[in-house]
Amino acid sequence: SLEIRPIADRLVESDETVIVTASGGSGYAVDSQNSATVTIQDGPFVVAPTKLINNLMDGKAQTIVVFGTSLTQGGAWSSQMKAGLDAVFPGKTTLLNTTGSGRNSKWGIANVATEVIAKNPDTVFIEFAVNDAVIRTGYQDIITPAQARINLNAIIDAILTAHPNCEIILQVMNPVVD
Repeated sequence: SLEIRPIADRLVESDETVIVTASGGSGYAVDSQNSATVTIQDGPFVVAPTKLINNLMDGKAQTIVVFGTSLTQGGAWSSQMKAGLDAVFPGKTTLLNTTGSGRNSKWGIANVATEVIAKNPDTVFIEFAVNDAVIRTGYQDIITPAQARINLNAIIDAILTAHPNCEIILQVMNPVVD
């Protein structure tokens, strides 16, 4: 027997095929059933494309707004996402980064009209979770989980009222905090 062990990664990939063919050699013979085909499926989950990806696949240009904290402003994920999208869909995406240090969902409510709605987005990534969860002396505001939910719902409602077809993606960071 022969064992095929795929290596797990974080890439979303199409099915892959492995074909093994045996040929005769010294001291043994191979009958007409000399090959086997195995299909390796990607991951245990079915990942449905987002509205953003579906629109890009249909050739529609997309405006993406990232709205949140310094983790998005200074982090690499949004520029890496843009580079990845540009590699597959050249010239079809515009990325607007309206993030900043110390911002939380309370700030988001006060600024969603100018920082998001006015940009006419097709997709918005909202990332306030970490700053909403921060509790330390001298920090701007303490946002309870219940208040964070109210704030995020208000931000989402404002965006969808102005742009009903906009896709909203809640971005949750997982920083290391000492």
